[in-house]
Formats: sequence, structure tokens, C-alpha cells
Amino acid sequence: PNNIAAPDFPKAGLELKVTPIKTLKNGELVAKERLVLNIIDFMVEHSKSWEESSFWQKNKRLLLMFYLHHDNAAIYDLYFRLIGIWDYPEKDLLIIKNDWKIIVNKIRNGEAHLISEGDTMYLGACTKGGGHGGDFRSQPFSSELAKQRAYSLKKNYLDIIISTWRKDKRLNDIEPIL
Repeated sequence: PNNIAAPDFPKAGLELKVTPIKTLKNGELVAKERLVLNIIDFMVEHSKSWEESSFWQKNKRLLLMFYLHHDNAAIYDLYFRLIGIWDYPEKDLLIIKNDWKIIVNKIRNGEAHLISEGDTMYLGACTKGGGHGGDFRSQPFSSELAKQRAYSLKKNYLDIIISTWRKDKRLNDIEPIL
């Protein structure tokens, strides 16, 4: 975990993200949860263009590692099923850019406190923090405090990535090493 604005591997332009998947009864692999990306700084993000945004600067290319979740398993007993580099397809990027605009427009309108994950399709703005009232932040253009939020890829979008990779015959599942 880090709070550096640049990708984890800056020379390669890759942000590393590790996230759980689960197997449905029919054998299909799906995301267990959304993938949290980076904290949104309301005081800065509103002044950025898409290309300058903290989301795009950090998450332009993702090195995704999906591991199979098992309840109560020790971390060293988990194994990875899918690993790869994700470059957003243009059709997805159009939706993600629009989602980003929806989030940032609420900040620009002094409505960061009204941001909801239901506002968007693929790119979410999930609440982030431990609760107990300490997770509120100042926002520009309003005196009302807003819950701290982070960009996230919604579970339904992760399911699209998983499905895309599972259909790609060039990518093979990684089998567990026992």
C-alpha cells in the first residue's frame, strides 16, 4: 500500500493491483468485490482534466493479479488464477471517462457530499476510511464536509475483465503449486 500519485512501476507505467475472485456454483469465476484504486483529493481533482486526473495518471495501465478467495485461508495458502496487464479498451474507456466526469462535476458543483456509487457504471467513488466521523474532508465550492472517497473499479467491470481474459486462449489459468 502506498499513497504515491504515480504508478507502482513508473518506468513501465503499471499500477499493481491484487484482488480476490470466487467461483460460482456453475464454475464461473467472478470478482469477489470492487477494486479500490486511489483516494480522490476533492481540493485538487476538480481542477484537473481527464488526462491530468489522479485516476488516469495512476491507473492508466493495470497489472492485475486475481487470486482465488477461500474463507479463513492463510495468505500463503491462496493462489493466483489470472494475471495480466489491462489496457482499457476504447469502448470501456468512453464509459469510464464519462463516469469520471460525473464524479468530478459533483465536486465542481460543491456536491462532493452527494457522490454515490450508483451515479456511475464502471468507475466508482467508494467511501474510504475507518468510520467514526473521522473520514470527512473539506470540498471546494461548499462548506459542507464530504466523506473521503477513492476511485474504484466496480465489481461488474472486474467481471468483464475476468470474462475477457478467460475467453482469450493466449492467457492460461495459473494452476496452484502444491
